[in-house]
Amino acid sequence: MSGNVGAGRHADELAIRTVQYRWLEATKKFDRQVLSSLMTDDVVFLTPGRLPFGKEEFLAACEQNDHRMIMEATATFEEIVIVEPMAYTRTHLHIKVTPSGGGAVRELAGHAMSIFRRSMFGEWQLARDANLVVPI
Repeated sequence: MSGNVGAGRHADELAIRTVQYRWLEATKKFDRQVLSSLMTDDVVFLTPGRLPFGKEEFLAACEQNDHRMIMEATATFEEIVIVEPMAYTRTHLHIKVTPSGGGAVRELAGHAMSIFRRSMFGEWQLARDANLVVPI
């Protein structure tokens, strides 16, 4: 039985890594449908100098920025902890923001802590995200 637990944990870690990969790809292309499916309806985002905000505000900001900039990000998991039906991750992010019409490229980096919740359909979704990236 312990082999199944280990296999299940490995599958969950892989699923969470896949959510992160799909998130980065969907953000780059601003795929509203994919982004929306990867987060819970009650998701809360925490960023420096700003009040917490939710799903619709996040999607609206992405949509507004979609035509003004190109975002490329890489993420390195430093920790994944699963405590059913929740999981949390600690990640290091590096983001490159290029204005669509040309101009100076901005780079940001830092850590993020994210909480994932398993949906009623068994998929992991982002439920809380504290993003601490700063310009570098």
